[in-house]
Amino acid sequence: MLTSVRNYIEYVKTSTLARLIAVYAVLALLFLLVPPLRNLLVSLPWLGPVLVLVGALTAMYLAERGKTELDAVTTDRDRISGSLTEAQGERRRLAEELAGFRPIVDETSADTTSANAIMSLFPNNTGFVQWLRITPTLTSWYASDISALSEFVRSHQDTEFENTAVHTAFLNFRNAAVALNDWFRAEGVETDDVLTARDGDRHFTLREASAREAGWGGFSAARAESEQLADIFRNEFLAFERVGLEQGTLDPRRPQPHPATGA
Repeated sequence: MLTSVRNYIEYVKTSTLARLIAVYAVLALLFLLVPPLRNLLVSLPWLGPVLVLVGALTAMYLAERGKTELDAVTTDRDRISGSLTEAQGERRRLAEELAGFRPIVDETSADTTSANAIMSLFPNNTGFVQWLRITPTLTSWYASDISALSEFVRSHQDTEFENTAVHTAFLNFRNAAVALNDWFRAEGVETDDVLTARDGDRHFTLREASAREAGWGGFSAARAESEQLADIFRNEFLAFERVGLEQGTLDPRRPQPHPATGA
């Protein structure tokens, strides 16, 4: 809630339409309060309607442009949501196909050990994957929310798989994780707001529009980038899991572990 209010204030500060309205409000006060300007308005009766007409046309143009930009953002969000729905459907279909499948899994192999270590960081229905799925926009987060992602990037820089298909899927997944982790590190700003304080957990927000050269446009671009990176991460995670199951590196009967915790 607090973040939404802040974002709205930043929008008003950086909105061209809001600045135009402020300028016209100041001009109106000047024409009403300053006698020479008031007399000029009386002597030139056409000046007032002309100013109002120009302001109205400019406001209509800016409003239409803003609506077009909003429609574009909404379209992108709907596309991402549809992509996620398709990925979840693919996951369910795969689970049904593998329900009776019992691959021969060598639990002592290096591939299986590495794959299990990775999956222990990303349980299916809890932890970072679940948080990413239910978080609509990445504008506010705690260190504990993304700790599994940071741990994965840090501890699996040199991980390799003997199985070529699994290794290729892993590389794609790791690249997606690195890109998303880099985004969190570059765009997050640590806060000390008492309203968001949580016992020993560091809180971050997306860098505000006022701290960007591009203003609100830069803020919107960063948020859109986060949605795209999160979408890629989810898809590559599902692809890695699917290939691991198909190649017998992961056992579909494995229990779901609890997520890793910590900052």
